[in-house]
Amino acid sequence: MSKPINGRPALSDEVKKRLKPLIIELRRTLEEDLERELRRLGLDRSKDSPLPVEALSYLTEQEREIRAELEAILAKEQESIGSFAGALEAVRREAAYTHLNRLVGLKCLELRSHLVIEGERTEAVTCRQEFGGRSKWLWTLRSRESRYRHGAQAEELLWREGLLQACAAVTQEIGVLFDPADPYAKVWPSFRTLRAVVDRLNELPEDAFRTDELLGWVYQYFQTEEKEKVTAGESFTQKLKKTKKITGADIATYTALYTERYMVDFLLQNSIGAYWMEMYPDSRAKEAWQYYVTPATPHTRLPKPLKEWKLLDPAMGSGHFLVVAFDLLAQLYEEERQMEAQGRLPRGWSVPAGQTARVILENNLHGIDIDLRAAQLAALALYLKAKELGWDEAGGPPRLNLVVADAVLTRGEAYERLLAQYKDNPAIQEAIRSIWYALENVRELGSLVRVEEEVDKAIRIARVNDNKQTPLFASVRDWFQYKNTLYQRLHEVYEIEGGKSDTNVRIFGSEIQKSLTLLKILSNRYDTVFTNPPYMGSKQMEGVLKRFVDQHYKAGKRDLYSAFILRCLELAVDDGRVAMVTQQSWMFLKTFENFRALPKEKLDKKKPDQFDGILRTVSIESLAHMGANAFSEISGEIVNVVLFTFRNQKPSDNHRLVAYRLIGGSSADQKKAMLLSAISSNNGYKVVQKRFLNIESSPLSYWLTDRLLDFMGQERRLSTIAHAGGGVGTRDENRFLRKFWEVPSYIDWWKPYAKGGKYQKWVGLLDNVIDWENDGERVKNSIIRKYPYLKGNYGFLIRDEKYHFKPGLTYTDFAQGNFSCRLLDSALFSDAGPGIFIRKGHREGIMAWLNTHLVSFMLRAISPLVNHFGWGYVLSLPIPDVDVLENISSFAQIASEYKVKLIEKVITDRNFRYVPAEFLNPGITLHKLEVILHSLEGFIEHQLSKSIGIGDEEVEALKSEVGTPVGWFPLIKGYTELPRLEDNYPDVPEAVLMYLEGHNHIILSERELYDVKNRLEILYHTGPGVNEANGIDSESGEVIVFENDDEEKESALLGANIPIPTETFLEELSQKLKIHPISVYRLLEEISREKQIICPALMQQNVISFLSEQILRMLGHEWPNQKAYEKRLGKPILPPKWVNPNGILLLTHNSGEENFTERLRNYLDEAFGSDHGLDVERQAIVYLSWRSGDELGQQKAGSLEQWFEREFFKRHVSQFKKRPIAWHLTSPKGAFQAFVYYHKFDKDRLKLLRSRYVSETLKELRRQLGEAQNQAALDRKALNRVAELEEKIADVEEFDRRLGLLQEGRQREARIWVPWKSPAEQPVGWDPDINDGVRVNIAPVQRLGLLAAQVLSKKDLDSLLAPEGR
Repeated sequence: MSKPINGRPALSDEVKKRLKPLIIELRRTLEEDLERELRRLGLDRSKDSPLPVEALSYLTEQEREIRAELEAILAKEQESIGSFAGALEAVRREAAYTHLNRLVGLKCLELRSHLVIEGERTEAVTCRQEFGGRSKWLWTLRSRESRYRHGAQAEELLWREGLLQACAAVTQEIGVLFDPADPYAKVWPSFRTLRAVVDRLNELPEDAFRTDELLGWVYQYFQTEEKEKVTAGESFTQKLKKTKKITGADIATYTALYTERYMVDFLLQNSIGAYWMEMYPDSRAKEAWQYYVTPATPHTRLPKPLKEWKLLDPAMGSGHFLVVAFDLLAQLYEEERQMEAQGRLPRGWSVPAGQTARVILENNLHGIDIDLRAAQLAALALYLKAKELGWDEAGGPPRLNLVVADAVLTRGEAYERLLAQYKDNPAIQEAIRSIWYALENVRELGSLVRVEEEVDKAIRIARVNDNKQTPLFASVRDWFQYKNTLYQRLHEVYEIEGGKSDTNVRIFGSEIQKSLTLLKILSNRYDTVFTNPPYMGSKQMEGVLKRFVDQHYKAGKRDLYSAFILRCLELAVDDGRVAMVTQQSWMFLKTFENFRALPKEKLDKKKPDQFDGILRTVSIESLAHMGANAFSEISGEIVNVVLFTFRNQKPSDNHRLVAYRLIGGSSADQKKAMLLSAISSNNGYKVVQKRFLNIESSPLSYWLTDRLLDFMGQERRLSTIAHAGGGVGTRDENRFLRKFWEVPSYIDWWKPYAKGGKYQKWVGLLDNVIDWENDGERVKNSIIRKYPYLKGNYGFLIRDEKYHFKPGLTYTDFAQGNFSCRLLDSALFSDAGPGIFIRKGHREGIMAWLNTHLVSFMLRAISPLVNHFGWGYVLSLPIPDVDVLENISSFAQIASEYKVKLIEKVITDRNFRYVPAEFLNPGITLHKLEVILHSLEGFIEHQLSKSIGIGDEEVEALKSEVGTPVGWFPLIKGYTELPRLEDNYPDVPEAVLMYLEGHNHIILSERELYDVKNRLEILYHTGPGVNEANGIDSESGEVIVFENDDEEKESALLGANIPIPTETFLEELSQKLKIHPISVYRLLEEISREKQIICPALMQQNVISFLSEQILRMLGHEWPNQKAYEKRLGKPILPPKWVNPNGILLLTHNSGEENFTERLRNYLDEAFGSDHGLDVERQAIVYLSWRSGDELGQQKAGSLEQWFEREFFKRHVSQFKKRPIAWHLTSPKGAFQAFVYYHKFDKDRLKLLRSRYVSETLKELRRQLGEAQNQAALDRKALNRVAELEEKIADVEEFDRRLGLLQEGRQREARIWVPWKSPAEQPVGWDPDINDGVRVNIAPVQRLGLLAAQVLSKKDLDSLLAPEGR
């Protein structure tokens, strides 16, 4: 068992892992067995109704009685569910759960010594060897009565009657779950199944049944298969992304989520515990509460006896909150008794120890749930707690205030008869009608039902119509007496109906009882309300639930949990406490803006009953923002939760809340540790609640400092000078979007299209193009056809047309919390890459501001989905003064120019010029540009931060959340000079140089400098994106790892600490060393003078890009800006003689033509000199052969031929994002291989490939075969050569056959199929349309096995396969 909690051991993770599959297995076993028994009783799911009892002559009289009771239950269930099969499934499920719960419950009782039968403590389920493999109670029965020892059915009879007697004994004290008269338990599993279930339960360690948590986890795990059925096999997190409606009984299953113990402790200690501490500030009770948070704004209240406290969980599930609350209350009752004994409280104030358990259950704790199974377990769990504490037996068993909100109040004959009985009492009739009306959909609405309002309304109407002759109200004038008298009469109705012998009438009466209990609980108001409500977005709500929430909880209609927040506030007394765990979305999402706070402009217009918003209405006391992974049973990022406590009172102007930011961590255990550490170290944010109202849409950005909150509350926002929008959407990207390299630049209707991408500042990421011929005619027509009900209005997808192709900015919407902005010129934009257009001012200055770490920090604060920045959030950002933005514009322009210089070396960027052969002179020269760029960025960030008054507190918060801009790291004295560049680069402004002179300089000792250089050398050699080894032993030279100390680990856990990603290797090195990029560069330079320093990963990447460029150019590919660049250069980058005009380069030798490798070698000789061409090749091979983790040169060197044949195409497919344009065609065994250029590989080139290249290869191979056969007649050793050539010929012939299939295109697998074209428009044979894109055209090539590596997934291949018969 795990560490004890409040004296009771916790369920260990090991037992949980065993428990889940066990409960799933036992449920399946019981349900399968019970289904067989139900069929024997004539209740078959495959039928539309029960079989007539007359047709079941084999049934005994007892079985006929059971059948009758089951029919009554089925009628009730069918009234709610709507079908016989569904009703029978519900009965089977409830029966299985009841039997399993009883067995688990009995074990919990007996292993805590609470099972007493006939005055003796015993065990009914736990089997032991000393009792012949039976339980003690069954052994006692068997020893006492011979009928349990003799006969074929004796053992079965013993088990059934023995367990029933055990249940009857428990029922005397606790009615739920164990009642032998429970109709759901009338049908029993077979003896074989019953014994198997008992045996499997007995395999669990006995201590598991002594924990408080076991019952809750049984409830959670029992629902596993049912939840999967509801979610169609998807996980809970996957399901939350869908929009399938969840209805009826599925709501409980779908939304059930067992609350972690640490969450319960935090919420109760800061609600019940805080309530106590407000009454008794000097109390030492809090010393036992690990999760108690000292309020930032102290609050006091008048003492109130504990026995008068009322606490409610309106979505109690299996009662976890109530069970823990029991222990907490027991502690407080003990202290209250001590205080009374000390004379600090009046005599009679407290409750005697022997009555504590009873008072807690009868006075304090109340619970509601829509799931009977959950309520049964909650009752059992509380009963166990009460037994442990003990109660006065003379008063009988305590009465529990738990109710199942699942009443089915039918309007049939019994209902009409009931109304007729009270025809002389219109008040009762009105009350009955109102209850029926209000509870019509209670199974879906649960605690959200407003039955107390309906009944109050009915009573008020009746009272108005009342006169002195009405017997009920003749002498009662007080309103509350009036209601209580009526409730008493309604209770009498239940007593009358529930006491009748007819099964249907009895069930009718029991449904009335549940309704009255629910009415009573909802009519009260509570000192503390706590719960983990269901989470269900409005898209998952079906009609009844959605309409009800929209009507009665309008401000919280976006999710079921937010409606529950409003309901909990209603159920709490004024100045009472509300404590909940919910999703975090209400704190941040713009759709919850009115829920948080009505904007000022709406306050004057609001209706009298309209909710003002959480921030205006209640005092937030504590927040524990846990984020994802807070629940052990749910992984992933969908369920992001927050724990919070409210005081149901308007906040004062200076009211401060305490908040903990714990969104790091990857498991529930880590979250718990983080929370405890944060509380114990007082590491929380204390924020004035009303400051949030100053921010646009009032997000609860509690981690912002007061200065930042004030800055964000200013009226000068981006929206005042700019427009932002999503531009163009297509709803058919496969048809209308391409990568720019897929289409030749001469097809001018493919326009650049901003679609987001990775984190990248200043320029770039315009690798997408969109079909925009005739102003997007095809896109617009497609939208019109797809959405005919819009009647030609395509404006919801084609937006902001006046900004199309205008100068602006774009950014990545799905950015993982890291905002980066880039110039946008002559391009379209999209939802994923929105556009920002400056109406007045300098766009470069705005871009500089938006690219600061500070903006990412603020956006994370106002946008809950850190991977998504909608333009509404971006426009709400505050901005510096216009003159500040104007002054910084020139620096941003220079930074952009340097960034262009960097990305023009990237082969997949549209600005690409050429790949410099850096691998020939390995060193650090390629980092010069990076040094200057990052120094500029540091200067820009510093100037902008200074302009808005950022202080040390904000800087530290910024560093903690998004990391430090590398240009802010200190310079090392002696390593401070910027590198010099050629004349064609922009000059570094004097202001930047002056800033660097005054920048923070540090002096390192000789040893410190040695350690830094040592670590830098290892980092550089290891390469980008790899975890570092932190040092080298100065004596042995071996790599050693320095572990972070505990303080650093703890610090990392306590905050989000998600740094903005680095864009260059130098920036990554700077971040790891926390040293300015200039010093990093100069240190590298010094190391390289002492010994050669190489980053093999960078060099290998450089070689691959260099060779890829040569292949593409020799195939005839041109980049968008190539002609303009060559014009300025005054010559072609690659002389035409090296380019194959057909776009075909052979890799194999047998055609008689020069193959690609030979061509490349000749080119290298010419480009680098005949004396150096071979050296270039050898150097390239060394880097190509390198593998991560190895020393350079240790690997066996291959050859260029091998790399081109085995590796190039895989790299090319990856580098060009699965849209390759240099297709590597190969025969099955590689006897023929060639690169073909996608842009030119039309039907004529395919014909040429076969008739010339393949044909010549076969001709040459056959010639060689003839020679080899002649030689073999003279030399038997030549036979191997003959076999080899025969195999090659067969291989090339097979290749040619497949090419023929491709050329003809008659078979489905060999056809190009364009999903958006009609059959008449489909190409016949190999006749690709370049505008259809690589993926469409390469599909048949891949299906025929003609490619050297896979490009498309099977799913994509299948989607591009011609339909049958086409």
